[in-house]
Amino acid sequence: MPAYVDVKGISEDGKRYIEYVLSLGFDFFEFVEEALYAEYLKSHPTNVTARYHFVEMITEGGHGVDRPLTDGEIIFAHPEIKPSQVTELRQLYQKSKNRRPFKQNLETTIVPIPEVIISGARTFSNDFSLYFKTTKPLKTFISKTPIGSSGGMINSSQTGTNVRRALTSVGRSTSKFVGTVTPPAGVVGDLWLNTGKGKLFMFMTDGSNSGTTTAWVEV
Repeated sequence: MPAYVDVKGISEDGKRYIEYVLSLGFDFFEFVEEALYAEYLKSHPTNVTARYHFVEMITEGGHGVDRPLTDGEIIFAHPEIKPSQVTELRQLYQKSKNRRPFKQNLETTIVPIPEVIISGARTFSNDFSLYFKTTKPLKTFISKTPIGSSGGMINSSQTGTNVRRALTSVGRSTSKFVGTVTPPAGVVGDLWLNTGKGKLFMFMTDGSNSGTTTAWVEV
């Protein structure tokens, strides 16, 4: 299981919660937020991101309401967003909520995430975010080969150097694969940049005790 690492600023209660999370084998890492949240939700508290605020509204509440908000309540609070866009953002969240259920941009390689961890992440929100964003922050690697179609062609708007946000290791040093062919083998946490599709994948597991399923999942 992942070992606890001392991080300055973590409360004693938060430390106990995080140690419990790690004892269950769960570890979390920071991911690049989906741009669609910021594109649609332009008004939100300045100290949080658009994704943070939207996910908070649909999972916890906000704007004086202590429960998940309805579409109408979201639109009333944020008149710049259209009903169809609220639906689209809800669907975007649902698509990845097994790995990314939090308002913070933190993700796990093991699913499903127990409700006790999700509720604890809300109770100890600041500690949860500080710990995992400190121990598993975003890293950047640079591909000097342009990313284009499977035939290797790129359009004039693409540059010769493509910066991709990658995710840090999950208790180990990750291997990074680059190419159009699926890597022959993977270990949880490994990264694969599919240069044919221009997409980044991570090798993940569902974490079940029997019949564990592993797969390359787009991140």
